[in-house]
Amino acid sequence: MAGFRLVCRQCKTGYRVSHLAPGKAPACRKCGAALTARGKLVLACPSCGARTEPAQVDITRAAPCEACGTPMRAAEQHVPRGQGEPSVSQAGPAEAKASRAHGADTPRGSGPSILPEGGPAVLQEAQLEGTFGKYKIVEQIARGGMGVVYKVYDPQLRRYLALKLLLAGEGATAETLQRFLREARAVAKLRHPNIVAVHEVGEIDGQYYFTMDYVEGRTFDQLIQQGGMPPAEFVGYMEDICFALQTAHDHGIIHRDLKPGNIMLDASTGRPMVMDFGLAKDVTSLTVQSMTGSVFGTPAYMSPEQAHGRTHEIDYRTDIYSMGVILYEGLTGKRPFLGTTVYDTISMVVAEDPPAPRRIAPKSVDASMEAIILRCMAKEPAQRYAQMYDLAADLKAYRIGAPIAVRPLTLPGRVWRKLRRSRLAQAAALAVPLAVAAAVLALALLSRPGYVEIHGEALRSGEPQRMVHAIGELQTLMEAERLDGDERAQALGLVREALDHENAQVGGRALRAAVQVGDGQAVGPLLSVAKGDAYAPERRAEALLAVGELAAQTRDAKLVAELTRLARQADLPEAARVNAVRAADRVGGPSAVGALLDVANDREAPTAVRVEALQGVGGRIVIGNRRMGEVVALCGDPDEQVADAAAQVMGASRDRFSVASLYGAQGGAGAAYQGLGDITRQNAERNRQMMEIIDSMHQSGGRPQEEQPSVLDRVLEKLEAEDPQVRAEAAYDLGRLEEPRAVSALVGALADPDPAVGRMAARSLIALKGQARADQAKLADLLGHEELLVREQAARVLGAYQDAAALAPLSRAARTETSARVQIALAEALARLEEPDAVAALAELYDRAADRWAALACVQALASYGRPAAAHLVHALESDSKHVREAAAHVLKELCGRDFGEDAGRWRAYLEAHPAGQAPDASSGP
Repeated sequence: MAGFRLVCRQCKTGYRVSHLAPGKAPACRKCGAALTARGKLVLACPSCGARTEPAQVDITRAAPCEACGTPMRAAEQHVPRGQGEPSVSQAGPAEAKASRAHGADTPRGSGPSILPEGGPAVLQEAQLEGTFGKYKIVEQIARGGMGVVYKVYDPQLRRYLALKLLLAGEGATAETLQRFLREARAVAKLRHPNIVAVHEVGEIDGQYYFTMDYVEGRTFDQLIQQGGMPPAEFVGYMEDICFALQTAHDHGIIHRDLKPGNIMLDASTGRPMVMDFGLAKDVTSLTVQSMTGSVFGTPAYMSPEQAHGRTHEIDYRTDIYSMGVILYEGLTGKRPFLGTTVYDTISMVVAEDPPAPRRIAPKSVDASMEAIILRCMAKEPAQRYAQMYDLAADLKAYRIGAPIAVRPLTLPGRVWRKLRRSRLAQAAALAVPLAVAAAVLALALLSRPGYVEIHGEALRSGEPQRMVHAIGELQTLMEAERLDGDERAQALGLVREALDHENAQVGGRALRAAVQVGDGQAVGPLLSVAKGDAYAPERRAEALLAVGELAAQTRDAKLVAELTRLARQADLPEAARVNAVRAADRVGGPSAVGALLDVANDREAPTAVRVEALQGVGGRIVIGNRRMGEVVALCGDPDEQVADAAAQVMGASRDRFSVASLYGAQGGAGAAYQGLGDITRQNAERNRQMMEIIDSMHQSGGRPQEEQPSVLDRVLEKLEAEDPQVRAEAAYDLGRLEEPRAVSALVGALADPDPAVGRMAARSLIALKGQARADQAKLADLLGHEELLVREQAARVLGAYQDAAALAPLSRAARTETSARVQIALAEALARLEEPDAVAALAELYDRAADRWAALACVQALASYGRPAAAHLVHALESDSKHVREAAAHVLKELCGRDFGEDAGRWRAYLEAHPAGQAPDASSGP
């Protein structure tokens, strides 16, 4: 069989891998020790092809090539007779099947495909070396009766996840697996800060799996084994878990396998996280199946109804029982039921009462806590807490020293627990006055603090972690509509008070809660945060974005004015100013256009702020708006990004239909321009008639059969107006009319003294390129114009035409041009020509480019010509600019399939050995 034979230095377990690179060899699966090769290895250099057969090879270390320094790979192996693994023909059917599934010639994934000796028993684990589907395997992090958990990397979302592979056993029927998938997909919808979220559930090559958040930390069973936690801290964690489980229960999902091993303390956040949520219906374990029904879970933490196989009785109170067992173990250090066998443990769960926890750990468990634990662990579900909220309320009350709802057991109560299975004792107990019991229970319930009050105390505690959790729970209660009017108002007030908290985590959580529940009254506090210099820039920006979310479409003119004032406030961070513009756009209203244009016209504002303001204007302004002239003027702004954004605004309000209506709706050209209104309200029949006029112009090639001037004549008349804004608008509209006869006039407009007119003319010429081409000679003459903006626009138009005739004038301009802006336009134009001779012009342009951005534009243009440009890209590796060198190295790597970094010497040597058009040697593959 092809591949390389390895053996563990410590336990002598044999392995086979499909490919081997010294320094990247896997470790032994059984003991983690280093592996070594069986027999001699022949090493080959993937770069220069050199081969060597050293006497000894340490596969745990990289072996560099003596000729070029590239790390070498194993090419062949000489295995002494009798020491190799059995070949396919020598192995049995199972081994042969495994060999065909995981042959060395077709390894799975990017890493070594390692297959331990021993056949199909380890086949499922072996195939996860390297990749599993789209996931890249990093390491194995856990193994249990249900399967194996791996740390994986998702290259699409660029994050680490935990992937659990279910190892199907004999008890896993197709029906069972399908039921598992249905339940797992339901759990994947759960989102709670204390629940490890499930992202994907599915099946690949017969392997059922799911992915979840990757959490680093320690599980509760590890913490308990290491000596436990302070009782108050542990109770606080269990309170958090109650709220998480209540969220699941509200979605109709029961965990069924709660245990300390399924709860992890997140090392980064300090939060307890419930894992394997709803996925713990073990489809493989046969040791916990009874004769009366399917038993799922871990015996020591099962409820009696689970252990007895009464699956129809399993409900939310099943999880409450398991919470009681976890409380018991966490506070006493011992499990309440632990037999010598699985069946012994199940029998104890069903038939016996747990030892009194106060006797086991009197320092950690008092009478009240014992009452809480035993209430959770009641044999009959009806005697337990009704829901997790009730348990959380009692845990909270216990932790702060308030009265709990459940009362500690008295001596008669203990006697009743012992005799409850005796029907005679049960009948005698019915003589207890039920009215007294009901009164006591009602008094206990009335004395218990409400949910909002409990979370309010946490918010006033000053502890950031508790405050963040309390805000999240208040949000959950409001979204689930579990609060009446007064309680909701109280909860909103509590969240609002936390908006300006000095702790960023608390304030951010309050902000998100306010947005999620739609608290419009939070706008004021959020504006205060945005104006506060004491807050971090990111938080101020987030506050302004939240204002837009909460006040969207309120049309509040005062709020728009306040937001745009903030957008123009110089001492506010740029990101916050951009978000202020976005918020003003979302608020909207009649005043929004003017306010946003004021921001766009502020040349002291950052480019991003001005562009964002223009984008907000684009969806609101129409032809005829009295402030449209400001948009036209901004088309000539010195900032090219602002000018482009202004042109886009014009495009959003004008098309062939509206332009025809604009110039044809009035009898004369002057009256048409002066009498503008809202063109979108033009009579539909009138618009139809105007389109017929335009169509008749195309068909006849002359004027329509009317005495009044044509639409084209009116627009061309505007192109000669004294007002530069009128000329710029006309230059833009000529492109929208799609009239080929306008090309000549537009070429002349490229040299207009006003930059806005030139830019609009260039846009129109490019828009008309499919219908008529401009005079190449006239455009070439403009490449020598004294105004750099004219030269820039002429280069862009020539590049857009992609005409080979433009190569000569563009090449001449490249040899003389000194302006960085024009050099960038020339590089882009030469790239679009797709003419091989343009490579030399680009190389010359690069040598003249003193500006970093112009040099980068030349590198990107050279990249479009592939391998013929590689030698010039190597020259760029010697640039003084780090950005240029990095760009050139990246392009060379993409073109050649090699990576020599920024080493110009190695690139030159490679290109000499592999000229353009010659395929690299197979032996030198990476």
